[in-house]
Amino acid sequence: MINAILNNQLDKISLNTRNEIKRKLFNVEKWWNNVYTLQLFCNSMLIFSFDDLTFYMQQLTKQKNINSLSFDVQRLIGSIYINYFHNCYKNHQTDCAKWGYQIIDSLAKLPDLAIYRIIKNYYQNFFTGNQKEASKIIDFFKDYDLKEIYTVLP
Repeated sequence: MINAILNNQLDKISLNTRNEIKRKLFNVEKWWNNVYTLQLFCNSMLIFSFDDLTFYMQQLTKQKNINSLSFDVQRLIGSIYINYFHNCYKNHQTDCAKWGYQIIDSLAKLPDLAIYRIIKNYYQNFFTGNQKEASKIIDFFKDYDLKEIYTVLP
C-alpha cells in the first residue's frame, strides 16, 4: 500500500489485496480504540469504496464516551472523520457526513483537538449551503496563514 501511495498507483491495488488489508485492519478486537489500527485505517482510507467507508464510519459513530479515550485515539478519530467528510464531498454524498458531526463534537474540549471542530464546522456549513459561515472559516484559516488547511478544503 505504501508503494502504491508513493507511486500514485492506488488504483492498481487488486481487489484481493484491498480485501486482505480490510480483513487485517478490522480483525482487531475494538479496532476503534486501538491507536495502530486507527492510524492504519486513517492512512488507508483511499483504498476503500465509499460504501465501505460509510460502513466503518457508522461503526465508529456507535462508540460511546469518545471523549474518555486517549488523546491519540481521539486525534485519530478526528482525522478519520475529516477524511471522511472530504470523501463525502468527492462522492457527492454530503448527507452521509452527518454521522461524523456528533462524533467530532464529542471529542474532549482540548485546544489540540479544536482544529477538528473548526474543520467539521466548515464542512457542515458548506454541505448545508451556508456559504457565509463556511467562508468565515476559510477567512480564519487565511488570516492565520494555514494554507495546508484552506487549500485542500472544497
